Amino acid sequence: MIIISFWKQPWFKNCPEKLCEPYRYQSLIEIEKTYRPFYASSYQMASFLWFNAKYPVYKLYDMSRTDFYDTLPESKPNVQEFYLAKHNQTELPTWLQENGYQSETIKNIDEELVLVRVYRW
Repeated sequence: MIIISFWKQPWFKNCPEKLCEPYRYQSLIEIEKTYRPFYASSYQMASFLWFNAKYPVYKLYDMSRTDFYDTLPESKPNVQEFYLAKHNQTELPTWLQENGYQSETIKNIDEELVLVRVYRW
């Protein structure tokens, strides 16, 4: 019962990072609806958003470690502009610059996450 209640809502302050990880992306659900196409910078973030927003959100190709999303063609956008939620210190993949993309931070989501506009003209 305790595990189920914690799954729905974290109820203690110093929650271990891996247990509280899903809750830290909650604020991205509304942001994802406004900024599309929207990409995530990690497997956990993309999976959380896809499940909770009920809309396909892919992890950007070659961000963080290699995983299932890197095998999907949709993870490597071929559009002029898209949005990416990422951790402050996370670098963008080199293939973006090699393909003429530039980036700018649109907003700070919280103390660790930022929303980035990635574009090329």
